[in-house]
Amino acid sequence: MTPLVGRSQDLDRLLEAVRRPEGTVLIEGEAGSGASRLVRELCARLRDGGPLVLRGACLPLRTPLPYGPVIEAIRPYAGRADGRRLGPLAEELRSWLPELALPPAQPPPAAPATARRPGEAHPAVAGAVAATGGRHRLFRAFGEVLSALGPAVLVIEDVHLADGETWDLVQYLSAQGPPGVTVVLTRHRPGGAAPAGYASLPLGCRIRLRQLTVPETGLLAAHILGVGEVPAAFTEALHTRTAGNPRWVEHLAHGVRAHRPADLTPSLLDDLPVPVPLLDTTAELLAACGRAAAAVVRAAAVLDEPATEQDLAQIAELPPRRVRAALVRALRLGALREVAPGRYTPPHSFAARAVRDGVPGPRRARLHVRTAELLASRGGYEPARLAHHYRHGADREAWVRLTLAAVDAEVGHGAADVAVDLLVRALADATLPAGALDLFAVRLSHAILAGITCEQTIGQLRAVLGDERLSVRARGEVRLNLGRWLINQAGELDAGRREIEAAVPDLRDQPELAARGMAALALPSFGTAPVAAHLQWLRRAERTLDDSTDTEALEAVHANRLSVRMQMADPRVWADVDELPRTLPSTAQRVRAYFNLADAATWNGHYDRARTFLAEGGRLAGGKETFLSMLGDGTSLRLQVATGRWDDLPREADRVIALAGEREFLAADAWLATGWLSLWQGARAAALHHFDAALRTAPYNVPVIASARAGRATVLLAQGRPAAACWETDRALVQLRDKDNWIWAAELLPVAVQALTRCGRSSDALALLATVEESLAGKDAPLATAALQSGRGALSQARAARSEAAAHHIQAASCYRRLPHPFAAAQAHEAAGCCLADAGDRAAAATQLDAAMALYTALGTGHDTARCRQRLRHLEGGHRRGRKGYGRQLSPREAEVATLAGQGLTNHQIAELLVLSIRTVEQHVARALRKLDLSSRVAFADHPLTPHDPSQTLTPHHPPQPPARREDAPHEDAPLEDAPREDAPREDAPPPIGRPTR
Repeated sequence: MTPLVGRSQDLDRLLEAVRRPEGTVLIEGEAGSGASRLVRELCARLRDGGPLVLRGACLPLRTPLPYGPVIEAIRPYAGRADGRRLGPLAEELRSWLPELALPPAQPPPAAPATARRPGEAHPAVAGAVAATGGRHRLFRAFGEVLSALGPAVLVIEDVHLADGETWDLVQYLSAQGPPGVTVVLTRHRPGGAAPAGYASLPLGCRIRLRQLTVPETGLLAAHILGVGEVPAAFTEALHTRTAGNPRWVEHLAHGVRAHRPADLTPSLLDDLPVPVPLLDTTAELLAACGRAAAAVVRAAAVLDEPATEQDLAQIAELPPRRVRAALVRALRLGALREVAPGRYTPPHSFAARAVRDGVPGPRRARLHVRTAELLASRGGYEPARLAHHYRHGADREAWVRLTLAAVDAEVGHGAADVAVDLLVRALADATLPAGALDLFAVRLSHAILAGITCEQTIGQLRAVLGDERLSVRARGEVRLNLGRWLINQAGELDAGRREIEAAVPDLRDQPELAARGMAALALPSFGTAPVAAHLQWLRRAERTLDDSTDTEALEAVHANRLSVRMQMADPRVWADVDELPRTLPSTAQRVRAYFNLADAATWNGHYDRARTFLAEGGRLAGGKETFLSMLGDGTSLRLQVATGRWDDLPREADRVIALAGEREFLAADAWLATGWLSLWQGARAAALHHFDAALRTAPYNVPVIASARAGRATVLLAQGRPAAACWETDRALVQLRDKDNWIWAAELLPVAVQALTRCGRSSDALALLATVEESLAGKDAPLATAALQSGRGALSQARAARSEAAAHHIQAASCYRRLPHPFAAAQAHEAAGCCLADAGDRAAAATQLDAAMALYTALGTGHDTARCRQRLRHLEGGHRRGRKGYGRQLSPREAEVATLAGQGLTNHQIAELLVLSIRTVEQHVARALRKLDLSSRVAFADHPLTPHDPSQTLTPHHPPQPPARREDAPHEDAPLEDAPREDAPREDAPPPIGRPTR
């Protein structure tokens, strides 16, 4: 049973009234407001203790059953009334309540026949008096039986339906008040012609049930739907459509639940049928209204907005005088309500739908036509409303014309989703004229490109493609736009390419559209085709438009040409990019171009220019959430992680992933960025989970695939699994070779060289470097150039050419700094420092390690900072022999450990931060406590901790970074090995590129 929502105070009043009776209780409210439910709750509360509840209900019978509700209330408990406690009056109920335990009836004595004496009443008069007396005895008998059953509560529901006899009995019982009996009545108000006499009832309590508020509506719906909370927009829509009537809220919520929707959107309510009980209730109400009032109610329901008397008179075709009288009756019966002075409407929108559904078709069409004429005569109404009335009025020509006008108006206002909904509903209409099919289908295919579209819309478009009435020209254009949508918004690259390739032949007599399709096939970052095939499509598009004057098509091809050249790192593209505001006057084309250029520039390493492109694209887009702006958000996340702007990155990534929803490919960049962030902050398991999500959501995006596999390979190398790392890099290299665009190997190349050399495949590493070097000739790809230097350093290091390796790493660090890519630069500095230390050049090694430590510190990666600090100390202490004693003073390490302990860090956290074993940390803490004569590590915070050597200063520390935002989920092919031995040093980050292995 659903919870009792919004009625707790009413229930408390009712319980108080029956426990301390002071008269009759009257519960009133609109039909469905919950009076019966309140009575059920009363019965449940009194079941385990309290007065007996006798419950009967008045029924709308054609032939009334006198006293029926009272008899039905007493009948189940009549056996409890002991005949010995009942007086002779109970004999009056023998034929009415045979369930009473009465002694057998005695036949009355025969009366002698005598003549009428003088002054004696006429037999007819005497019979009337006897009948009246018998009715009085009957009423008294009911009271006596009720008293015998008491204490009791007599509940008579729906007394507005009571017949005259029953109502007289109820009034009598209420007025006489049998000892120990409380009378509770329920009735609809307004609704039904209630019997006279309510004013004379001795009311002790009157409960008027209000409608539910918006929050109460949401609470009731949430319980029925089995969810914790209902979205605010859905709750508002549900309340609007039911006016908070609990009965109809329950019906609609159960209807929604039966559909098992993924999301609770207001549009779900529009697709639900009107509940059958509401149809029945509405039909009965209209029958009670009479012809004129029913006609006015139907007119108001068809208009479906607050109407004046004049509006209703024109639509219902009634004289004003009759409309006024009809309005009064409709308001009195609750068929209409006054929402503003002189403005009338049905109680709620579902009541209006129930009224409309009950109107016969031809009459309903006539009402819609008159409504459309009324609205058109006023002017200023939205075309969509007029189109709706003309469609239901069977004026197909006006419907098509106004629907197209409405679509244009919504697109002009930026409401593409509303325009799409109008077109989908029109195309789903079986009465759509064949001549309008092409027009509506093409319009819909254009509209889906302007926003994020649901599967229902795409399903409707696919259904239209299978309609034989669709012309070849229209089919080609629809296929073209569907293919573009599949590529750009659904991430279904192969499916999208197939649609566009199939569309090109159908567009042979529309070269501009064919060229746009070819240009869409030209972007090389998607799909499995080689770059040469994409360039061939671009050349075909340009040749197709040689003699064209179609500005829109020329701009679309030009925008894609710029994107292709940027993805190929063409150094001459910058001059054309600077002219973009002039060459692309269309705002929509410039938005698309800027976001595409930002994506390509980020992969190439032009971070400052990419940031400029994103800002300009966002400004032109006006802050609207479209698939292009979401792709721009993903590019921005990649920029943030590369350039070291990590503070807001997890929160922004969460937002993008949540907003993408089922459109997972829109979240690929977010998963990729959080993968690298987790890896660089030492959370390897989380990094693997995020890289796997990027691979799953972007299976056809080659740059994303190369980057994600590079991240996985880096984790595997850190786990000491070079063979698994090689497997990852080999898979990515196959796709890059198929694409033949090595610009996207920038993040993969250094780790691929490390993996190959550690597996004894130095010749493959050398060949890979040569291929990349050759492909970068004449290209403007600073990130790939830096990666090439890093890869050369890794190969030289594997060959033990330490000085040569250091030179390459130093060059790579310089390149990364200029981008800027601070973490990659730090790794390159650290790798150079390791190589120089092995070569014996301690001073140069210290310089490189200092540079790496500064970058790591600025980024907040404490484990990397500690690792570099430890290596620096090894360099500085390499000439010492033995161990220096400090006596009663703290050693530098003891002071460092004590400082961190005073900051509240645990031994485990200190061990991770300083790359020590937990046992070593425990020893340092114990020695520091003993030397300083302290009893607790908490006291370290208030004690001056100065090491013995004043030149040994403490480096500011960053607390260990928390693990990544989402749950760590290891890849099925790569079980995690992140738990080192407790007594062994731990490095939570992968080794820097080029770090020597031992």
